[in-house]
Amino acid sequence: MRKSALFSEFRSKAIAAGFEIPIKSESPPVEYVLCRKNPTWAIQVIVKGRLWAERDLLKQNIWIAFPEAENTSPRNWYIVPHGVIVAHCKIRHANTQSWKDGLYHKPRLSKDMVALYEQYKIEALCGYSPELIQLLLMQNAKKWE
Repeated sequence: MRKSALFSEFRSKAIAAGFEIPIKSESPPVEYVLCRKNPTWAIQVIVKGRLWAERDLLKQNIWIAFPEAENTSPRNWYIVPHGVIVAHCKIRHANTQSWKDGLYHKPRLSKDMVALYEQYKIEALCGYSPELIQLLLMQNAKKWE
């Protein structure tokens, strides 16, 4: 899927879930700032076509937005703190060459990964309070230590 189509799908899903229109970021590597009014909070998001983690993004409080595989129906979108994905990679994929090189990505989520990331589905995330988002960010930071 082309990047522009991916951004379009992400934007539509985010708005349908109850977020404000995603704001294009001027601070790479962040692509969007995703905001929620009532309650108010915002997160920095990079949109990818698959589950993605890389060492260069550590300790930046970035969230990764990605969809399930294209042939999945309905096609769910997830927005996961990058540190959560990294912690998962350290446990499950520490000995793979790609992770040793500083990058891990997976085009299709396994059943256990779907369960692991359930709380980060875009529709669930939209309903979270600012306090819960802050708690998730704090947990995310601890995973980097």
